[in-house]
Amino acid sequence: MMIFQSYLGVILNYAIRSLLFFALLCYNILIKTILMLRATGFVLKKTNIGDFDVGYCFFTKKYGKINLTARSVKKPLSKLAGQLEPPSLVNFIFSPAGNGGILTTALAKKSFLKIRRDFDKLNIYLNWCSLIYDFTFEKQKDDKIWHLLKSHTQMLCQKNPLITNVLFVNAFLNTLGFNLISDRCVNCQKLFATKTLVSHDFAKGGFVCSECLNKKSNLVSWELFEIIQMLHTNAKDLSNDKYFIALVLKNYSSLIMFWQCYLKYIKNFY
Repeated sequence: MMIFQSYLGVILNYAIRSLLFFALLCYNILIKTILMLRATGFVLKKTNIGDFDVGYCFFTKKYGKINLTARSVKKPLSKLAGQLEPPSLVNFIFSPAGNGGILTTALAKKSFLKIRRDFDKLNIYLNWCSLIYDFTFEKQKDDKIWHLLKSHTQMLCQKNPLITNVLFVNAFLNTLGFNLISDRCVNCQKLFATKTLVSHDFAKGGFVCSECLNKKSNLVSWELFEIIQMLHTNAKDLSNDKYFIALVLKNYSSLIMFWQCYLKYIKNFY
């Protein structure tokens, strides 16, 4: 009888331990499942981590800008690598960890092959990603930036890439609240005349008329200034405006250089 009780005790002890182990296993699986988050986003930047891991920065509709680590993504048999190349729009699952998270699953929702196969378009798209990376804050949802990137990425597939780039940068500055005042002088408040001589004053957030110019003024050509004024008045209708397109193509390099200087200036505030 005592031997039977001893065996019964051992069996019960083993059964209880097995049940506890199984319960703990189920608990861990449940917790991991609950903590898995889903999102859709564009890859803004990627950084190599060690021999096989890659850090990805996404801009998502739901979470804004987030940084995730994809483990072993550089191994030959990795299923993630081909899904995460710009300019793909990606559905993915991740597990939050620390300041970022671990990317577990990714599937390209839309690949935008017309951009990927065109060097000029791809370069423009990557510049947009750099702007969003530099001028947005982590884990802050921004519907305006999300829709801006999504809509202009689609436009980049179909429209002239230079015109699309100009429209994007203008809209991006407007979304940030940094569009320059272009209808009146920021010094004397007089309205600008047609084909007038002006200079820019980034510190005051606009342009200065000919009467307020000084020796240190940074002059802007009237054609470049006309483009900026047109962008500030009816940007939605300009993608098919022949006069605007011709003016932009003629002054594209000067306009991009102007905006690069301005973006460099406002980056000091971030």
